[in-house]
Amino acid sequence: MNADWDDAPVRIQRKAGNAMVWCISLVFGLGITGGGLYLASGQMKPNPRAEATVARLNAEATRKHNEEVRARQLASQQRYNPAPMEEKNWIRSSEEVQRNAQAQRELQEWSRAQAEKQQERQTSFSDATYVPQGARNVVPSTPIPREAYKPKPKQEIVIVGKADPKLSDWCPFAKGSIERRNCKASINLSTRNQ
Repeated sequence: MNADWDDAPVRIQRKAGNAMVWCISLVFGLGITGGGLYLASGQMKPNPRAEATVARLNAEATRKHNEEVRARQLASQQRYNPAPMEEKNWIRSSEEVQRNAQAQRELQEWSRAQAEKQQERQTSFSDATYVPQGARNVVPSTPIPREAYKPKPKQEIVIVGKADPKLSDWCPFAKGSIERRNCKASINLSTRNQ
């Protein structure tokens, strides 16, 4: 079966002429994209003024750091010349030495006393040498006053008027029985869940 181009619908015949529109659109889109990329690459180039400023600031910081290091080295190389000791300072320092010696003696006495206490501790553990220890960290409890138990009075419910019928009124069978189940299935939906 052959088909003639003139027999094709008009909408299909129009699409054949749109190839030129597609080509022009493609070229136009590529031109806009290329121009945008070119402008963006121009913004990415380094700024020589900013680079010069950063380099100058780095050089100044390095110079200051080197000067500080040199000053510290010279200060550490100089010898310390203490001032001549006055008589009051000497007396004060000897008193401090005496206080420190007294504190040292007290510390030694305390450590000896602790060592003696440790020697008194139980070292062999058997039934024959067991010495029970008392309870530690026990806080005495305070009695809590309790009220006498009073049972609540039984409340009576008084119904004025006629009460709504319950399921037990309609189905007097035992709970869970087949008769009750069949009875519940036969009752109206409005009274089923009462």
